Formats: sequence, structure tokens, C-alpha cells
Amino acid sequence: MDIKSKLETIENKSVSDFIFDDSIFKIIFDDGTIIEATYWRLSTPDTNSISSFDNLQSYGLDKPINVVKVAKDLLGKKIMAKISITDNKDLNLLFQDNIVLEIFNFSAYEVWELKFPDGTSYLSNYQE
Repeated sequence: MDIKSKLETIENKSVSDFIFDDSIFKIIFDDGTIIEATYWRLSTPDTNSISSFDNLQSYGLDKPINVVKVAKDLLGKKIMAKISITDNKDLNLLFQDNIVLEIFNFSAYEVWELKFPDGTSYLSNYQE
């Protein structure tokens, strides 16, 4: 199965957890699929975007931004309606309420990884 077909298998799944540890984040879906990445941005129509670069930054706010808390508040149990892969091999995930998670593939060395419950996995520097 090619990656685009495999991505379709996780559409309409909900987020069960969002973990940010040692600059790697993991988004875990209710079917057990895991996406691991370093660089990402989360945006909604109603709030400022946050990204992997924002964790523990103050930007003049009262307290530093906790991206895990913000992401969990925004994505907790949300259904992912659509996932797509760009020509640059970035992942775009569209959730309920027009929440968008963009996962970036900046180079062949800063990759994301998709791990499916059946043991299949893909890296963003995969060859078609």
C-alpha cells in the first residue's frame, strides 16, 4: 500500500494523546497510530498559532507557553477529518473545528515518522 492510501486509514480517528519530550513530539491516535516529529505548527481560526519553537518561550506573556497543554486542550479527543502529504513531504492534518496541524519535513535529516499498528512505518524522506 502506498503512503497516501495508508494515510487515509487514519482519517476520522481521534487523538488519544500528545506528548512533547526532548524536542520530539508524538501524536497518538485512538487506533494506535503514532506520528513523531520535531517541527510542527498548530493553528485554529480563533487563536494564535503555536509551534514546536514556542515551547517554554515567554514572548512578553505572563508565563511561558506550554505547548503540550495548549496542544492537548486544542486536540484532545478531536477527530482528524483529513490528512495529506505535500510535494515537500510535509503532513497537513485537518481536525474538527478547522484546527490544522502542519508537520514539517525541513531536510532529509529532520524527519517525521509515521508508525501504524500493523508494524508499517514511513519516514518523511521515503522514496516513492
